[in-house]
Amino acid sequence: EKQWAYEHMNQRDASIEVFGSIAAKGQVTLVYALRAVTSGTFTLPTADLVAMYQPDVWSRTQGGTTVIRGPWAEKP
Repeated sequence: EKQWAYEHMNQRDASIEVFGSIAAKGQVTLVYALRAVTSGTFTLPTADLVAMYQPDVWSRTQGGTTVIRGPWAEKP
């Protein structure tokens, strides 16, 4: 897999929209950073991809969970 050379990213506190081209049957990696503001166990939503102007061409990743820990996790 290669890192995706996307054309535009719209990054918000609760979501990321990324726009660019991917070759047919291509596979790319998107790297992004998150900011943890509290510790705990959180749900990772799916990543949904749709071909612009071709809504019948789409893909979805599997969701999951993640655990955020930090020095603040042990404090009351």
